[in-house]
Amino acid sequence: MLRLSLGADGFRSLQHGLPLIGSVWRNLAIARWARALSLLVEGRLPLADALHATSFGLGDARLGQAVTAAARRVDAGASLADALAAEDAWTERLISFVRHGETTRLLPEALESVA
Repeated sequence: MLRLSLGADGFRSLQHGLPLIGSVWRNLAIARWARALSLLVEGRLPLADALHATSFGLGDARLGQAVTAAARRVDAGASLADALAAEDAWTERLISFVRHGETTRLLPEALESVA
């Protein structure tokens, strides 16, 4: 009943606000996204296209919006790490791994290690 009265976005916001459960839920969504992005980048899909493709179906509207914003920044020439750092939806650990992966040209592996 609570889910119906809040709507999907409201329910997700409530979940994210819960101590412990919120951070676990967020980290699981980030891990799923990182794994999907890793597979697409490893398959040689251009990064901006891979970001756009992974912005759907996350089950988390906030993360989906953050991925879309990052895709726009990457399209404009930003590195993925810088594009992610511009949004508050991502963990420092993820951004650090992505930055290292871009520097070493091992981005798929870096993303997979986050997942």
